[in-house]
Amino acid sequence: TRYLGAGDGFVQGSPDVSGDRVVYVDNSSGTTDIKLYHWSTNTSVDVSATGANENSPRIDGTLVIWQDQGTGYLWYRDMDYSASATRLDAAGTNSVFHDVDNGRIWWSNPTFQDFRIAMVRPPIISAQFSAFGAQPEFTHVHGDRAVYGTFLGNPMQYNMRSRVQTMLATNASSPTVFHDTFAWLGGDGNGRYRRPGHPQPLLTDAEGRRTLLKEYVASLHRTLEL
Repeated sequence: TRYLGAGDGFVQGSPDVSGDRVVYVDNSSGTTDIKLYHWSTNTSVDVSATGANENSPRIDGTLVIWQDQGTGYLWYRDMDYSASATRLDAAGTNSVFHDVDNGRIWWSNPTFQDFRIAMVRPPIISAQFSAFGAQPEFTHVHGDRAVYGTFLGNPMQYNMRSRVQTMLATNASSPTVFHDTFAWLGGDGNGRYRRPGHPQPLLTDAEGRRTLLKEYVASLHRTLEL
């Protein structure tokens, strides 16, 4: 176990993990900056430290995205190929609940109550997906699958390849996905997960916490290899 910034008197939070890299926010400069920690080298570097409050980092491979709290814009940076960040103008100033996977940034637009996607590696494109009616939230993307909660309490899954959406559960929240394995928090406070051809198992309260669901699903998939 390692602790980032333990005992320094500042706040580190909002972590996201990809491989041996962890992105997180750090307020040691007086504003919240985006930092990246390498587990293999035990070092942290700045992803973005502009003087603005930057929050909600997400990472996949070397691609990091986050939101400028003041302007609302999304920014991204490929840590292996870019020394500076790029603003995602396609997202505008009112994007919420974003994620990144395989070079694709996915976010919800509260004005149109839909999801939108942008490819930030060549070919650079952006596209609008179907409006879903209820404002989406708690989004997570892996491969061709995306999951999201809604204020109605019915988490959904969306297949980008077929452009078909289906309901995961009712009276639930905080969905996550890894390949074809899905997990969410039920209205009873317990976590549940589902894979094709398998029953719907129940997780314990401790296992069902939202912060553990993503890594639990990933480790479950690796362990089962089905």
